[in-house]
Amino acid sequence: MIALLEPMMSDFKEGTVGWMIQRKLDESEQPGSRQPGLSQGYTYRALQKAPIAAKLNSALKPLDFIEHCKARRATGALPQTIKQDMIYLSGVLKYAVEVWEMPDAGLLAYKKAKPQLVKQQLIAKAPSRDRRPTQDELDRLLAYFDEQAKNPRTKIPMRVIVEFSLLSARRISETCRIRWDDIDVEKRTCLVRDLKSPSGKGVNDSFPLLGKAWDIVQAQPRISDRIFPYRWKSASISYTLAKNRLGIKGLHLHDNRRECISRMFEQGFNVPEVAKLSLHRNPTLLLKTYTALRAEDLHLGPAAKRAHSV
Repeated sequence: MIALLEPMMSDFKEGTVGWMIQRKLDESEQPGSRQPGLSQGYTYRALQKAPIAAKLNSALKPLDFIEHCKARRATGALPQTIKQDMIYLSGVLKYAVEVWEMPDAGLLAYKKAKPQLVKQQLIAKAPSRDRRPTQDELDRLLAYFDEQAKNPRTKIPMRVIVEFSLLSARRISETCRIRWDDIDVEKRTCLVRDLKSPSGKGVNDSFPLLGKAWDIVQAQPRISDRIFPYRWKSASISYTLAKNRLGIKGLHLHDNRRECISRMFEQGFNVPEVAKLSLHRNPTLLLKTYTALRAEDLHLGPAAKRAHSV
C-alpha cells in the first residue's frame, strides 16, 4: 500500500493560490509558529484541490470567488461552511500582502466579491450553538471510556479529559499543552499559553483549578513536561468516534466548555467570576455565545433559594 504524501510547494505553480496556501502551511511548521487547527488544516487542503488553487494571485477576479462558492454550494456545503473557506483563504491573501509583500490583487478581488457572496447567500454566519450534553449522554460516554481504558493499547485517558473539560472550561488544544511548570501550587491556578484570540495573537492568562479539577491534575503521572501529554487532535477524534458509536447526535467535545460555563451561572457565580475561569475578555460574548441556561435548572440553583425567600 502506497502512503499518500502531503502536497509540497513544487506541486503548485509559484504565485498561485495553492502555492500560497502551501507556503503558509510550511511556515506554520517552523519552530515558534502557530499551527492551524484541525478544521483550518482540512479547509486549506480542500482549497488546494479546488479549481481556484490554480489561479494566480495577480490574476484573481471577483468572479473566481463567486464561482468557487457556487461550486461548493452545489455539492451541498452550507453557507456557513463556505464562509469558513473564504475566511481562511482571505487570511492567506492578507498575510501574503502584509508579510511576503506580494501584490494585493487577490485580496482586493475578494473584498469586491464579498458583498455579492453575502447577497447571493453563498456565505453566511453560522448560527450560535447552544448544545449541551445531557446527564444520560455524559454517563454513557464515561462508561464507554471506562470500558475502552481496559484495553492495554488505549493511550489517551478520555474519561480524565472529559471530566477535566467539564470542570475547567478549557479547549482540548489548551488542555493538551498545559505544562507542570504552568501550575501555581500555592494559588491553585494554572497558566494557559497562547489563548485563542480574535486578533490572532497569543495571550497568556491563568485560571483557577476549582474543586475536582485540582484533584485531577494532581493525580496525573509525571511522565512528561506536559500534564496531559497527548495530541489534542487524537483526543478529539477519539471523542467523535465514541459519540458516533453511542448514537449521540450533534455533540462536540467543545460543548463541554459551554456546559461548564452554564453550570457556573446556574450555581450563582457572577460574570467576572465565570470570566476568570473561561478567560473571556468580552463579557457580552460570554453571555451571548457560551451560556445556554435551561429554565428547569433554575429550580435547582441559587435562583430557587432566592425565589422561596421572597
